[in-house]
Amino acid sequence: MSQQNHKLFMRITGNSYRSLSKLIKPSMSLDSGIGSLGCSDEYVVRRLFVFIKDNLIFESLQDGLMQKKLLSEREKEEYVRSNCARHYWSERLLKLIIRKERCKEFVAFIHQMACHKHVSEKIMEVQEKAKGGTLKAANGDDESVFS
Repeated sequence: MSQQNHKLFMRITGNSYRSLSKLIKPSMSLDSGIGSLGCSDEYVVRRLFVFIKDNLIFESLQDGLMQKKLLSEREKEEYVRSNCARHYWSERLLKLIIRKERCKEFVAFIHQMACHKHVSEKIMEVQEKAKGGTLKAANGDDESVFS
């Protein structure tokens, strides 16, 4: 395949992937962690990513996160703080927590933080909405409460 054809192929497949990723929503079926036991913490963190990122101050959390072993010194230096401005630290922290599957512990940690009560309340609100939506889906209601 010539280089020009290869570039065209990559552009077409890349555009298709981006288009599909916008159309496909995260799995919200009963067997994806949202079920009778409540809402998946990973779902909540992903759903509230921008809200959490904008409302958390990394500097105020870092000691507690390290005590709870949600963040190691190495991860803090090499991933969260590396090569980026301070206003990106919370975003990188959340991405790390999602990637390392520490969402359950992170949500529990946020619930314990008095200074982030508004974030904790928003998390509980989304959990309740998702739990209600799961019950409606289980009962056969077609109306989506996730949107």
